Amino acid sequence: MSSLFMSSKQVHAIPVETASGVIRFNSNHVLPSLSMIWRAFGNSERPIPTVHKVAAEAATSEASSLIHPAGVWSRYEFTPLIDATKLSDRLVIIQKNNISSSCTNSKSIIYVVCTIGEDLERRVQRHFNQDRNLNAYFLDHIGTLSIAILGRKIAKRLSSATNYLHCAPGDGDVHLSWQQIIFDLLPTHLIGVRLTKKYVMTPVKSLSYIVTTGSGLAERECGTSCNLCAWQGACVNDNDLFD
Repeated sequence: MSSLFMSSKQVHAIPVETASGVIRFNSNHVLPSLSMIWRAFGNSERPIPTVHKVAAEAATSEASSLIHPAGVWSRYEFTPLIDATKLSDRLVIIQKNNISSSCTNSKSIIYVVCTIGEDLERRVQRHFNQDRNLNAYFLDHIGTLSIAILGRKIAKRLSSATNYLHCAPGDGDVHLSWQQIIFDLLPTHLIGVRLTKKYVMTPVKSLSYIVTTGSGLAERECGTSCNLCAWQGACVNDNDLFD
């Protein structure tokens, strides 16, 4: 079990839903910079070959009309523990799955599912089918970075806190089956995201995650190491993307 959570026996407060909604961005707000694309390939210290630079710029331009960033979210604020018989269905889901912050001064938990839609992955498949492998490769990678940037942007906008931790199903010791818990709490049909029986989201370029906010959290944002994070380094050296 992730260190972000604790067992129900330790819980002295429960999270009560206080706000929810759908959030959308323009595609240009989540497109990665050329330097970010190149750095993601592990080539930050090497100059970009002209052929790769041209391909990356063309793929970025192509992606701008194929990416449709959207997210659905719900915020739960911590309140004193109440009679369990008065819990709503959503709170029962939370309590049964021990989703409560382990941080003494946690303020809230925010559940998020976001996506960039299906158009980009369809175009990637078309490029591969036409043996345009370089185009497909860069376009797919831009999609991966774009959903990572979208996830971080939404977390930043919704948390409005200096200190917050995030984790996602499949990150570190947070089991992938937690996808179902998040989907049970959110109306993901509003943004066209579905979950398979094996806890895989469609469209593929989608993310689900949990953000915990509060003054009691450490001076860090991550609940997992960078090499395991679904945000693909979107938080490193590209802070201008998150204004």
